[in-house]
Amino acid sequence: SGLVWLIAIFGVVVLSQGLVQFIQFYLMQKAGQNALYDLRQTLFEHVEDQSIQFFHRRPVGRLMARMTTDIESLQNALTSGMITMLGDFFTLSGIVVILLYKDWKLALVSFTVLPFLVVLTGIFRHFLRKAYREVRTKVARLYAHLQESINGMEVIQMFARENVSAQEY
Repeated sequence: SGLVWLIAIFGVVVLSQGLVQFIQFYLMQKAGQNALYDLRQTLFEHVEDQSIQFFHRRPVGRLMARMTTDIESLQNALTSGMITMLGDFFTLSGIVVILLYKDWKLALVSFTVLPFLVVLTGIFRHFLRKAYREVRTKVARLYAHLQESINGMEVIQMFARENVSAQEY
């Protein structure tokens, strides 16, 4: 007879957890979007205040690529990364406390794999960082080429270099 009540309580807890996670996700998305909106406005105003010489020294496409990809990375970190990191931290903390409470000897044995995980995570992070930098550089070049081609479309058409420009792209 008590099993039905336990199932009902468990169901209510699971539904409540889902609702709270949805509210948390929504609020973090909204806060992240508002912060990034302010950042984009400030950055746009800063770029507008630059002199003509600033734009002659730097390709406009590269500036646009940096502005969009960097802000997009910040957006992902603020909206998704923070929620996931906090949730994982609390979940892992709860698991560690329960493990230590139930059987501390078995918990200590199971923690012996942690040094290996830390080392493997460090190695993986090194390769991931290198790959991310390469991707970011290639995307910046792609955006720069696209922006320069759009700005110089008349010149490209005057010299009949549409096919060459498409191949370069």
